[in-house]
Amino acid sequence: SSLNLSAGAVVPNLITVALGTNHTIDLYNFHGTINLVADLAGYYATGTGDPFFQLTPQRALDTRNTGGHSIGAGQTQTADLSEWLPTTAVAAVFNLTGTNTTAGTFVTAWPADSTQPLASNLNLAPGQTAANLATVALGSGARLNIANFHGTVDVIIDIAGYFAPAPTTCTGTCAITWGANFIGQLGNGTTGGQSAVPTQVPGITGLSAIASAYGDTYALNTDGTVYAWGINELQQLGNGRTDGELPIPAVVTGLPKITAISAGEQNGYALDVNQHAWAWGDNESGGLGDGNRTASAVPVQVSLPGPVTSVIGASTAAHALLADGTVWSWGYNQFGVLGNGTIGAGCGTASPVNCDSPTPVKASGLTNVVALYGGEFDTYAVKSDGTVWAWGWNAEGELANGTFGGDACYSVNTGPNCVALTPVQVTALTGVTKITGGYAVKADGTVLAWGDNSTGELGLGTTPTGNCNAPQPAQNCFYPTPVPLPGLSNMTDVTTGVHFAAALKSDGTVWVWGNNFYGQNTMPTESTVPVQIAGLSSVTKISAGLYHMAALTTGS
Repeated sequence: SSLNLSAGAVVPNLITVALGTNHTIDLYNFHGTINLVADLAGYYATGTGDPFFQLTPQRALDTRNTGGHSIGAGQTQTADLSEWLPTTAVAAVFNLTGTNTTAGTFVTAWPADSTQPLASNLNLAPGQTAANLATVALGSGARLNIANFHGTVDVIIDIAGYFAPAPTTCTGTCAITWGANFIGQLGNGTTGGQSAVPTQVPGITGLSAIASAYGDTYALNTDGTVYAWGINELQQLGNGRTDGELPIPAVVTGLPKITAISAGEQNGYALDVNQHAWAWGDNESGGLGDGNRTASAVPVQVSLPGPVTSVIGASTAAHALLADGTVWSWGYNQFGVLGNGTIGAGCGTASPVNCDSPTPVKASGLTNVVALYGGEFDTYAVKSDGTVWAWGWNAEGELANGTFGGDACYSVNTGPNCVALTPVQVTALTGVTKITGGYAVKADGTVLAWGDNSTGELGLGTTPTGNCNAPQPAQNCFYPTPVPLPGLSNMTDVTTGVHFAAALKSDGTVWVWGNNFYGQNTMPTESTVPVQIAGLSSVTKISAGLYHMAALTTGS
C-alpha cells in the first residue's frame, strides 16, 4: 500500500513510484469508493537533476515556540531554512507536521516568491496531529511559504535532506576528512553517521592550511580565503548565520587576506597579512578578545597591543604571539590558562572571580618567544634560546615537568601540582619543532608523549594496571615526563582529538593511535601503538577535531 485510509478520512502521502509506458502510473483502490488527488512534486531521470544529500533531522520551524504564532485561516507564514542548508540547495525534503488544529483544513508548502499552487501537502481533521513527508523546491534564501486553508494550526518542519548540484571535484591541494559526521564536520554535504574512510571534501581546492575543532573544520586557500563547515550553534562558522549546521564548505565572510588559521572549541581564529588577529563565534567567556561578551557571526579584530605573528585557539581560550616576543591570552580562565598569575574561582556562580578575560592579558615574565603552541587547557612557548615554557592545567601531568596533581585537582584545582598560573620552564622538552596537548615532535623526527594515558591513548603500548582515579593512581595511568613513542621516525607534525592522536611522516603517510569511537583512526578497534592509515599518502597537513580528522593532500 501507498496510502491507508479509514472511512471518511482525508489523508496525504508522498509517493515515489517508477513510471510505466508513456510516463503513466496506475492508482488502485482496495475497498469501497474513494476520490484521489495526485499532485506532482517532481521526477527523477537518468543523468538529469541534482543529487540528494541526507541530513540528521533538524527542526527548522515550530510555530508553538516562543515568538512563533499559529497560522490562521487563509494565512501564509514563511520558513527560513538557510541555517541548515547550503546556498546551493534547490529543494528541501522535510517532515511537515500539523497540530493544535481547530478545524478541518489542509496545509500547502511552496517556494517563497512564487504563486501558491492548488495543491496540499497535509490534510488535517479538527484536533488532529498528523505528519507527511514533503519535497519542495526552495525560494530565494532557502525560504518556503506555508499556508493554512481553514481554522488555525501549528506547523512543525523537520528537515531530512536536500537536493543540490553535485559539487566540483578538487584538484591540486585538497582537504580530506574522516570520523564522526553528526554535525556535518566532514564537509561532504551530509550530516549524520561516520566514515572510517578518508574522503575528499568537494568544492574547494588550492589549500594551504587546515584546522579542526569540536565539530568544525576550517581551511585556508592560498589566495587568503578561509572556508568553514560543521556546527554553527555558537556562530563559529563566521558566515553571518547565527545557528544551524553547514555540511559543505562556505567562505568565512569579511576577512582580509589571511595567512594562518586556528580553531578553538567554539571559535575560529585567523591572522592576516598585516599581522592582525581575527576571531569569530562564541563570546560568553570573552573568546573573541574584543573587550565584550557578544557573540559574532562574522570575524572581529582581536584587541592586541602590537603586530601578531601567530594566534592559537584552545578549548575555551586563545593566545597570540606578538612580534615583540610577548604572549597575550584571553577567554576562559578556570584552569589558569591566561598565564598572568590568576585562576578562576566560583565560575558558574553568581560571584565569579578571574574566571575569564574578554580583553587580552600578558603572560607574566615571558619574553623572547619565537613559537607558540596550545593544548586543551595548557599553553607551550618556545623561546629564542630553545627553552620550552608551559602554563595551565596539570592534573594528569600535562605540563610535562615531572609532576601531576591527580584526581584531587577536580575538587580543589589550586592544590599541589594542579596548575601553573605563570609560565614555568619544561626542561624535559628541548629541540622541539611542534607541540600539542601531550605530544611534541623533535627536530630529529621522533615524537614524545606525556600526560593522560587512562585508556592507553598515548600510543606507548601501555595500559593502566588499575584505577586511575584513586588517590594513588595505578601504574601507566599518567606520564608526567615525556617519553618517546615507539616505531615513529621522520615525523613532521602531530595532532590530538579526544583519546586519540595522529602524526604526519615526512613521506606523506599518516599514523594514528588511541580510541576509535567513530572511525577517526580508520581501524576496526582502538590501538595503543601508532599504526599507518592504509592507502593514504601525499598528505601535507593534519588536524584533529573532537572525533574527526582532517588533512590536506596533493594526491587523488
